[in-house]
Amino acid sequence: MILFKKMLLLFLICLLFINFSQYSYGEEKKKNVLLVYDHRANFGSIEDIVTSVRELLGHFNVSVTEKNVEDYKEHEIEKYDYVFIIGIEGDFINVLFMEDIKKTKKVICWMGKGVEKFLKENERIHLAYKGEFYNFIKVNYKNNSCYITNNEDIKAYNIVDGKSENIKVYAWVDNGEKSYPYIIQENNFYYISRVEINSELFYIIGDFLYDVFGEENIGKSRVYVRIEDVHPFRDVKKLKAVGEYLYKKNIPFMIALIPAYKDPETGYITLMSDNKEFVETIKYLQELGGSVVLHGFTHQAFGGEVTGEGFEFWDGINDKPLSVDINEWIYTRVGKGIEECVKNDIYPLAFEAPHYAMSQEGYKVLKKYFSTYIGQVQTSDAGFVTVSYPYNLYDTNLFYKLVPENLGYVDPDNPLAIYDIFDNFSKISMVRGYTAGVFFHPYLDINYLKTIVGKFEDKKVEFYDLRKENNWVKWEDIYIRSENGEIIFQADSYGEKDTDKKSYFYIGINILSYFVLIFCLIFLVIFIVSNKKNKDLFR
Repeated sequence: MILFKKMLLLFLICLLFINFSQYSYGEEKKKNVLLVYDHRANFGSIEDIVTSVRELLGHFNVSVTEKNVEDYKEHEIEKYDYVFIIGIEGDFINVLFMEDIKKTKKVICWMGKGVEKFLKENERIHLAYKGEFYNFIKVNYKNNSCYITNNEDIKAYNIVDGKSENIKVYAWVDNGEKSYPYIIQENNFYYISRVEINSELFYIIGDFLYDVFGEENIGKSRVYVRIEDVHPFRDVKKLKAVGEYLYKKNIPFMIALIPAYKDPETGYITLMSDNKEFVETIKYLQELGGSVVLHGFTHQAFGGEVTGEGFEFWDGINDKPLSVDINEWIYTRVGKGIEECVKNDIYPLAFEAPHYAMSQEGYKVLKKYFSTYIGQVQTSDAGFVTVSYPYNLYDTNLFYKLVPENLGYVDPDNPLAIYDIFDNFSKISMVRGYTAGVFFHPYLDINYLKTIVGKFEDKKVEFYDLRKENNWVKWEDIYIRSENGEIIFQADSYGEKDTDKKSYFYIGINILSYFVLIFCLIFLVIFIVSNKKNKDLFR
């Protein structure tokens, strides 16, 4: 009996080992966040602030439920760990909600208007509402200060202040004469005086969230370079020059590939398959460390639009979502692009919508085919407007993974283009664990790129390699994935290819798992036979 228990224990240990070899760590339980709002956007604006903040929370291990305050039910707050409140007009007249947040000891983070009554009736909080103030020109955050962009007179900051040992101010806004709290905390209550989704204030909120969630597991800060709008009529010599320069600098890069070019006058489509030299160039760039990002199929959708300049997943003429079946549209355009790539041994790992323009439903449909999206995000269907995020987002309503672009690009008509890129970088650098992206058109003078890379090298940044991340692309029977710097392609119609050597670590783990399983089975058989013989001896 003792022998049997020992053998059973050994067998269970083996099974546990096999399980952990396949999944080294279990997923940490997500924190539940309730996001309550009164309106989605400021009056007259098309920027959806609620969606922008909801997606921002996706950098953290949270599950977010958004709810209009009018729809809140009594005690609903008890199902959540955190409550975020966005006040656009301050219309929080739901008594049940106001009573529940007044009593709760859970973390509350209030942004914007409507906080006056809550503070006045809450005896546990010693903060007081001081009114609306205007014309702030600077923000100070953790020994960093920068001027607030797009600061118009209509933008009011609702100031909350107070005196208590438990009060902490994280950031200040300055009007040139006096400073006021921008982010302030007392006990379980945090207050942010205004949400700006297209300024450095949004990045400051992004970093501040680490403190709200008590997040200590902060990833590396990294920068990526993307070669933009690469289509079959680009100069292959210039493409090679850019790739070879980055390769010599040991800098991984992305290639925003448009696999087909549509003539705006004749409507004739030239596939990259029709230009063998171009195909060989893209394959060569892949070998140099370039990660291909599918940048639409033709980067245009309407007659007269030029490939590389037109919209494809948004009605850029009427500034609204496409009047088509978006499921069928994305399936077809994405499918054509993926097929054109793989038949030429080119393997995209992510997607970037032309001009970053896509409806909310479009992003959700795209999740069927791509695990990874690159670029800025259009967070509203009311009109074309995008948001720059300061770090990667994971498992949100719109994305499995977002790798943001937030530094801008080289505009040869702007003499301050490179200055602007690094001004943006200084703001992004305030955020812990940032991902910063810049893109460069290959038809430009390569010296622009060399200047940018030189400045990044002076700052000793780490460069982001998309291929070293886990990414997947699925369409019909086509399956592409990357892990540990390798790309693996599989499709019934193409067979299976290892475009690089498979990961020896995972192969070794799998082989070891099989050996352990066989070892356990042998011991189990020996035990059964031995036990049977022992019983026969004592009969």
